[in-house]
Amino acid sequence: MFGYRRELCRYEEVDEDELLASLSVEEIQELEQELDHLDPDTNIPIGLRQKDQTAKAPGGNFNHEALLKYWEEENKKLIQEEKEEAKPAQKEKQDKSCLRGELETPNANKPISKNNVKKRLTQRSKPAQNGSTKDDKKCVKESKSKVANPSKSDRKIPELNTDKPSENPIVIDTALEQILKNDPTLTEVNLNNKEDISQEILLRFIEALCTNTYVQLFSLANTHADDKVAFAIAKMLQENSSIKNLNIESNFVSGQGILAIMGALCQNQTLVELRFHNQRHICGGKAEMEMVQMLRENATLLKLGYQFELPGPRMAATSILTRNQDQQRQKRMQDRKAQEEVVKQVTNQSTENKTQKKTLQPAKTVEKPKNSLTSVNPELPTRKIAEMVKQQEKLENSKTQIKKPKTKKVKNGTNEKESGDILKELRNSLKPSVKRREEPSSLPPPQRSGRDDLMAAIRGSSMFSLKRVDLSNT
Repeated sequence: MFGYRRELCRYEEVDEDELLASLSVEEIQELEQELDHLDPDTNIPIGLRQKDQTAKAPGGNFNHEALLKYWEEENKKLIQEEKEEAKPAQKEKQDKSCLRGELETPNANKPISKNNVKKRLTQRSKPAQNGSTKDDKKCVKESKSKVANPSKSDRKIPELNTDKPSENPIVIDTALEQILKNDPTLTEVNLNNKEDISQEILLRFIEALCTNTYVQLFSLANTHADDKVAFAIAKMLQENSSIKNLNIESNFVSGQGILAIMGALCQNQTLVELRFHNQRHICGGKAEMEMVQMLRENATLLKLGYQFELPGPRMAATSILTRNQDQQRQKRMQDRKAQEEVVKQVTNQSTENKTQKKTLQPAKTVEKPKNSLTSVNPELPTRKIAEMVKQQEKLENSKTQIKKPKTKKVKNGTNEKESGDILKELRNSLKPSVKRREEPSSLPPPQRSGRDDLMAAIRGSSMFSLKRVDLSNT
């Protein structure tokens, strides 16, 4: 901001009249346009503030009234064409309404055949030479009056087409037989949209599934199932151990039936997905709270097809489902680790067997020179090394006894010193590394530098020991 103000101070002493006098005509026009855009005149309406920017010359005189007349004539032509097209359609509707009125009259005791109806349609469809007849006018009036004020006898309720076959291609008898026989090929039972199926047949299916061990999906959406079916499903879930997906959406199950199914999940450990949304009866807040409490005792359900009305049970249900998913993931990871450990053990056993076979083969014998310390194998135990040291000492003592007595005194001293040094080196080499570290080293302690002393003094100092320094002397 301060820099911007400094730049503005430069232009305070500039003379505006001299600048305007130095501008050309084109530059003045551009400046006027920018000023109009930044500070427009409020007295001029908004639609007229923008100036004409077209550089093209006008091609001719513009007549506003002639253009309006042209569009009015075109519009009248379009309206007339639409009326002419709508007239034959209205005539056909009137003829059909007249025929219906004649057919529905209660005084018509004689049966009307199809040929007579066709003849009347052909007669009425032909254009009359001398205008419409009186009978036609009467038919039109009757049809209009019926449409305006229909009587109770004329009002008809549209009939439902209940004879339509369902799109589900399952054969109920064969499916029941396969379930009872425990057929391994049947893994899915789909009864969705079977509106003609009865409740007794549904109960038979559920009873057959109690002992089945191969069916994994059981779906009966939009089958008019009620609470009896729901209670039977709850009993079936307590006994069955193969069904993983259950779908009872769009039925007549109430909150009690759904709670019975949710209570059966405490004893079931195979069901993974449950769907019971869009029921005719509303469950309610209490039922939803009880559902959540029953869900907490189950650890296998991963998907729940129901939209909770209250936010509290909804959040609790999502947290429970995520907990179950995490537990399933951890189980999978543990199974993988166990499989990897088994594979490692098998490979280790195979390698050990190979090494044992190699060691059982006869090894080549190698002659080792006697009385030589350098030829000792480092892999031999320490007892053999001690025996070799004792034999070396005996040999040295025997050699010194054979020589002259004069040289004995001198040589014995030197030999004893050498043998003692050798024994010390061997003993030090045989000691473990931990003992060597514990022994005090004969080396002198390392010398400390001036920097180490300074750092030690800084670490041991405190704020109270500091003193002020006069800067005037410096």
